[in-house]
Amino acid sequence: MTALSAMLSGSRFAFGAFGLLLLLLLSGEAGAQATFSDGSSLEVTADDGIEWQRDEQVYLARGNAVARRDDLTVRADVLAAHYRRMDDGEERIIRVEAIGNLQVETSNERVTGDRAIYYVDERVLRITGSDLRLVTENEEVTAAESLEYFERAEGGPLAVARGNAMLRRLQENEQVEGDVISARFSGTGGPDRSSLEQVEAEGDVRVIGDNVLATGERGVYYAAEQRAVLDGDVKVTRGQNQLSGGRAEIDLRTGVSRLLASEGTPVRGLLSQESLPEEENAQGESGE
Repeated sequence: MTALSAMLSGSRFAFGAFGLLLLLLLSGEAGAQATFSDGSSLEVTADDGIEWQRDEQVYLARGNAVARRDDLTVRADVLAAHYRRMDDGEERIIRVEAIGNLQVETSNERVTGDRAIYYVDERVLRITGSDLRLVTENEEVTAAESLEYFERAEGGPLAVARGNAMLRRLQENEQVEGDVISARFSGTGGPDRSSLEQVEAEGDVRVIGDNVLATGERGVYYAAEQRAVLDGDVKVTRGQNQLSGGRAEIDLRTGVSRLLASEGTPVRGLLSQESLPEEENAQGESGE
C-alpha cells in the first residue's frame, strides 16, 4: 500500500518545486520555467504576480499559484519560500508553504487541505485545514486536524493522520480508524518508494473488515498479513454476536478472531440464537 504517498508527493514538491521556486521567483515574472538536471522542467504561474519581501526574507507567488513538474501539480492561493541569509551571503531556503485551497495531484494521487508547510532541514511535511483527504488508486486517508510526513523518523519513514483519522484500503475493503493513525514504512525514500509495514492507531480505535468490527483503545494493523491486534476494552462484533475482552487478535484475511482475557478483564460473549461462525475462536487466556 502507498497510504499517504500523496503526502510524499507534497514532499517531492518541497524538494523539487519549492527548491526551484526560489530561482523562479527571483526572475520577478508571473510565469516562469526552470529545468532540472534530468531535463524535466518546473513551471510556476501566479495570477497576481510574484514578489520578494526582503525584510521578511520570503518570496511569494500569489493568486491561483500553480507549480507543475512532470505529472505533479501543486495549486494554492499562495506559494511561499522562506529563506535565511547565511554568513557567506548565500540565501538558503528553510521553509516552504502552500497556503489556501491546497491541492496536490499526480497521475494517481490527490491530496487536499488548506495549508502545507515543509521544513527543509528536518524533512517534515505538515498539511492542515478542512477536508484533509488523500485519495490514491488503492487507499483513502482522511483526518480532522493534520496529515504529517516525517522522512527521518526513528525506525523509518512515518506518516501520521491526526484527529478522527481514517485509513481505508479499497481493494481489501478494510479500514482502520482512531484519534491518531501512524503508518510506518520499510526502506527509505517515502511511501511511494517503500511498502507499508504496519499502521498504529490510538484512541477510539476501530478496525473494520468483512463482516467484522473490532474496537479498542489501541491497535496495530499489519498490512502484509492483513492482521490486527487490539487491546484495552476490546469488543469484536460479527453479525449479532459480540465478544469482549482485554485483547484481540484478528485475521482479516481468514476471518478468524481470537479474544484473550487480561488481568481483571475476562472474556465475555453476547450471542444471538444463531451460532458463531465455525472459524470464530474465543479463548479466555490470562494475559500478562
